[in-house]
Amino acid sequence: LRTLEVAVPPTLQPEIRKRPTSIDAAYEAYKRGLTMERHPETFPAGASISAFSQALVADSAYPEAQVALGKALMRSFEVDKEAPHGYATRALFCVQKAMSGGLRSSDVFVVWGQVELSRNQYAKAEERFRAAVDVAPSDAEAQRRLALVLAGRGVVDEAVSAARHAATDDP
Repeated sequence: LRTLEVAVPPTLQPEIRKRPTSIDAAYEAYKRGLTMERHPETFPAGASISAFSQALVADSAYPEAQVALGKALMRSFEVDKEAPHGYATRALFCVQKAMSGGLRSSDVFVVWGQVELSRNQYAKAEERFRAAVDVAPSDAEAQRRLALVLAGRGVVDEAVSAARHAATDDP
């Protein structure tokens, strides 16, 4: 923030510096996993899954790492035809752990929706993606996934609206 010349009021400084875990090894593995997710062309497939798993070995009560692992598992499940079907079950477990840790982010509901889709539970997937959009209306991924489910269920006007939101939020 200093580089951007943004003045942070002293009352907000502790909140900005707050880390989601006090265990350094967990935080470092989590950050490593996020970097791998942002640059999949640089890292081998499954590397982020390994990094997030390491974060959870260090701190099993780390909700952000739980949902990040769930997201990486579902991404692998969707992209890699060789990925084990158990990835979806494991991702659901991650979502449940994240929610029991108090995390209610759009990512939690997106991953949960992906799990429901993998099980051909389209109405439940729609509910989860709607919950993601309710939590974060500008989450383009949530809007995009909601649009796809709505289109598949024949709710065309609403699907087009969600797709437009997604395109506006992330052109």
